[in-house]
Amino acid sequence: QHMITHSAEIPTPFKCLQCGKGFISQFKLTGHLKEHKSKKCPTCSEEFLSDAPLRMHLENVHGIVKIFSCDICTKTFKTPENLRLHVKSHSTIMSFFCDICDKGFKQKHHIEQHMITHSDERPISCSLCDETFKRKTHLKQHIKSAHESRNKGKKTAKKASRESSD
Repeated sequence: QHMITHSAEIPTPFKCLQCGKGFISQFKLTGHLKEHKSKKCPTCSEEFLSDAPLRMHLENVHGIVKIFSCDICTKTFKTPENLRLHVKSHSTIMSFFCDICDKGFKQKHHIEQHMITHSDERPISCSLCDETFKRKTHLKQHIKSAHESRNKGKKTAKKASRESSD
């Protein structure tokens, strides 16, 4: 069998029935089959190769849209990853701490968002005036309060300038 691995054409008599890939031994095929470990539908036991087709099946065939639920608050999620991230929100353990103000955070992206508060940078600018902001949400609030409320019943400056350039 060692010589077979050095030949130009390696016979692969052990075929995977799921994908057609061939292997030189039953042992190799058995190892490969673990890649096809199936996901079973909890309702009808139909098997799928991954989470995505199982989710589509549950939604289209059984009308089940959200299948992953939190044991703590019963909130539901479409993916196990989203559930995992959510479960962290119930923890009281702070894993990330700000070097500037010592405020604690449970998740990395929360401390990353927090660090913006310590920066003088204001990369978001309003296209209707000269105001700048640290966050997109602040820009949206600004547009609502400074531009939309003044222009009720009128076109906003942005819409008007867009239409005049057409």
